Amino acid sequence: MQENVKKHSHLYSIFTCKCPRCKQTNLFLNQNMYYLPDLFKMPERCSVCNLKYEMEIGFWWGAMYVAYAVSCALVIAFFLPLYLYFKFSVDMSLLIDICLMFLLFPVTFRLSRSLWIHMFAHQAVD
Repeated sequence: MQENVKKHSHLYSIFTCKCPRCKQTNLFLNQNMYYLPDLFKMPERCSVCNLKYEMEIGFWWGAMYVAYAVSCALVIAFFLPLYLYFKFSVDMSLLIDICLMFLLFPVTFRLSRSLWIHMFAHQAVD
């Protein structure tokens, strides 16, 4: 029972990139986010509830703002411990930050799209 509740929660569906309406179908065609040829590929609609993912032209532009906010939070979260606790120089801390953000790009991209569609799915009309 507990496992079923977790799978149908909004946070679970956001972080696992599931459809915001039915929480069953994957938002992306390939679940391996580090397979770069399929990083951006999404189905047009959910195969279970028929929710149209791109609700209007340019819908995903807003996800860029979410990605920017998530990236800024991650940069700060990585920079401060490196600089203040581990006593790396500013240059070295920034270099490590840049490398980490490059490696985490697929995660932030998909997470931002998932967050964005979950914010607007309750308003979607097919």
